[in-house]
Amino acid sequence: MYVNNMHAFSAAFIAAHLLIVTLLVQSVNFSHSLNPLSTGLSGVASSSLSRRALLQTTLATTSLVTSKTSQLELPTPPYNPSQQFPRSLFSYTLLPLTSTLTGNIPTLQSTLIPSKLYSHTQPLGIVNVNTPLNSFAQITPSGLTIINPLQPTPEYLSLLSSLTKSYGPISHIILTSSAVEHRSSFNTFSQYFPDACKYVPEGLYSFPFDLPSEFLGLKGGKVFKLKERLPPDIEVEFLGPFKFKSIGTFVESTLYIPSLKTLISTDTVCSITENVPKILLEDRRGLLYHARDGVEEYVEDREAEWRKGWKRMSLFGLCFFPRGIKVDSVLEAFSSSRKVDSRMKNLDDQGVPFNLYPWKWVGDIDESFKGYGDGKLFVPPILTKLILDREPAAVERWMERVCRWDFDRVVHVHFNEETRAGPEDFKNAIREFLDGRSRFLPGDLALLQEASDVLTKVGVVAESKICDGEKGRGDLGRRFS
Repeated sequence: MYVNNMHAFSAAFIAAHLLIVTLLVQSVNFSHSLNPLSTGLSGVASSSLSRRALLQTTLATTSLVTSKTSQLELPTPPYNPSQQFPRSLFSYTLLPLTSTLTGNIPTLQSTLIPSKLYSHTQPLGIVNVNTPLNSFAQITPSGLTIINPLQPTPEYLSLLSSLTKSYGPISHIILTSSAVEHRSSFNTFSQYFPDACKYVPEGLYSFPFDLPSEFLGLKGGKVFKLKERLPPDIEVEFLGPFKFKSIGTFVESTLYIPSLKTLISTDTVCSITENVPKILLEDRRGLLYHARDGVEEYVEDREAEWRKGWKRMSLFGLCFFPRGIKVDSVLEAFSSSRKVDSRMKNLDDQGVPFNLYPWKWVGDIDESFKGYGDGKLFVPPILTKLILDREPAAVERWMERVCRWDFDRVVHVHFNEETRAGPEDFKNAIREFLDGRSRFLPGDLALLQEASDVLTKVGVVAESKICDGEKGRGDLGRRFS
């Protein structure tokens, strides 16, 4: 039966709004009932080694079907037990949509400052839109301070184990944000290290019931509020907590490490370049998926297509509904999915069902990307349009406090790991937002502007006090077939 354009629009619009609200609302950590390894890091390496037999068996099994899949442009990576976690087949939103297509969650380690600061990165994503999620390990005299830990896969824990052998045990674990992708990992990770001191911000909220931290996996007497106690060589400034009119909160604890002249930002500022993040090259199918202009197109597995896919993926991740796409009707989307090139059929395994690619790219991604892809600091649009624009005075006061610190490096939990930037660069990024200027084209902000209007109308959030997307109003309708 034919589904008209308005129904298609409504379905897409509702789905997008649900995604936005999911990202805003804090979720109960359903994994706290899992029993992590009681041995901590000491048993990780041996556990990983004991699983090699399973991995080898899996590789042998996949080799049997190689002849049947040899026509694929990019083979599906095999199951890797060292990159698994009980929830890895689900996204961080706990929806049945994997963030990495195979259920594998790879982890990469980078050295930011030798023997002083390291980063670990995993892919964060939903429905084939993946972006880097970064955690940081600071080396201190008492051991390691872990900031916003990731999903505790055997591979991630093994990488940390190699650091503890050189620098001492994990002694402090810090959560800086109320966002679900940080809190869910923090709760589970912390259970592996009962002797470490844990630090949390004010305003944590769990949904649908606001439960005490001990019900969310944080047990023991070493849980502290960041505003009351800090780990060594750490300073903090708080943005929020801001309470929404309905449920949930937003809070960010901006950290500063004086000895390293390093600022740690969680959600408020980030940077992006056209260079594809290394973590996304671990499984390039998502990049090729988005590099196509339409479902029937074939694209080669080469760097030019990776960059094209990354630019589009980053825009989806930041704005949810790029101006450059034309959405198919439901009937057309399912009909065209049968025409996908045979070499491309595994690009959306588990991430998007039925080989769907329900839009066509008709706009120039470079026109959008050049506004924010220059490697400079900026505030992500979901914050400028749905959260921080409700509290500009508090944002400005926080900005001035942060800029009193003498930093020359900003490390980010999202997107680029680090940006060489100082207080003036940071202030320029925040001031750009406060002045109502945006690096994003109005059409790319159209969905967030519409979401802002609707969520304000139904009483989820207060009215915006900064307007930078009105030109995008009414732009959504033209994007549907």
